[in-house]
Amino acid sequence: MSSSDVARYEQMTDAELYEELGLLLLGEDALGMGSLGRSRLRRFGRDKWNDAQRALRQRLCTEAGESRLGDGEVALGQGLIAAVAETLKFEHAEAAVVSVLLLRRSLDKFCASDGVGL
Repeated sequence: MSSSDVARYEQMTDAELYEELGLLLLGEDALGMGSLGRSRLRRFGRDKWNDAQRALRQRLCTEAGESRLGDGEVALGQGLIAAVAETLKFEHAEAAVVSVLLLRRSLDKFCASDGVGL
């Protein structure tokens, strides 16, 4: 897992990120059904993202709805990936995908919301 992997994730659509998360969690064997397999991966990845939001909000946000992580793009990115990996028991690649989804939604908005519509 490198910064180029994170940069690649940043270029993906949310649907592609959900598919990537599904693939990372389920493995290459999940692709055996062609486009149906890709749809399944996307659904699985999206479901995992939705399930993860409560645990992530508890770890990353204060009760006042603000981010617990400090400022600074590099520190924030590294801290976020580490916090996601620790909270969800994900490997680094899976944590990076979820981190890109979080950053795309803005941590402050994520912390201030219930996750619906993000």
